[in-house]
Amino acid sequence: MKMKEICEKTGLTERAVRLYCERGLLSPSTYTQNDREYLVFDERDEKALRCIATLRAADFSLDEIRTMQTEPFLIEKTVREHTARLMRESADRLELCRRLQAIDPIKLRDIVDLADELTREEPHANVAPLKGPTFAEFCEQGGYCEDETLFYEEEHLVRRGRIFTRCFVVWYVLQTMLSAARSGSLPGMLLTVGVNVLLIFCFAAGYTWARVILAFFHGIAFFRNLYLLTVMDFSSDWTWLFVLLLSILVLMIDTVCCYFLMFDKGLTAYQYEKRTDGDSFL
Repeated sequence: MKMKEICEKTGLTERAVRLYCERGLLSPSTYTQNDREYLVFDERDEKALRCIATLRAADFSLDEIRTMQTEPFLIEKTVREHTARLMRESADRLELCRRLQAIDPIKLRDIVDLADELTREEPHANVAPLKGPTFAEFCEQGGYCEDETLFYEEEHLVRRGRIFTRCFVVWYVLQTMLSAARSGSLPGMLLTVGVNVLLIFCFAAGYTWARVILAFFHGIAFFRNLYLLTVMDFSSDWTWLFVLLLSILVLMIDTVCCYFLMFDKGLTAYQYEKRTDGDSFL
């Protein structure tokens, strides 16, 4: 199984799976393709990930999980210590909730008043801050990290590329149907449909060569439609206005398609994700 499939089966994020691999909680097999290393998971890895996810839901740390995994004779000790820690933290949280409930928030003017109310019962030095997760576990759970903006940027790019791809496929299918209808013979119609279906299927699958060919075709269509506008006969009845508006609309659509096919980074990110089965582009 590849990364995308194992994430779908276990419900974990790719970032979490890679973190578990880096921390030595599982060791999937790897293979190299195009100078990139890919992880391959089997049923044993899937079972291990489900086990890790269950223990993480029970608030075991990654170090505790790794200790119990590599040294099973320490499971009893780890569980007892973990239970005692949870009980201490629960007591601390209950005490903090009691103190917060005793405060009248209407009387608070600023955070200084809030801090004074919290330290009124006991010295500040005795107030132990709640322990948070480590930096790695904070990132694993979706928290902020230094490169967090890259994930949001890539998500935005892939979404934009996906939307354009779907709209473009619909537009290209309509063009193919019109071209096939104008074909004078059945073999010509079948050839047109076959070539275009193959081309649009390869484009949707993320093949770069199909994108290049489609960009070339739409570039030719752009200049052809532009030439037809210059030689249009405006001396006939009012039907020329409808033809003019339709030609301008088609010209605008071809312009947008050419731009996206040749320059858009979102389409590049989406096609890269399709080719690599979900690997990150940025």
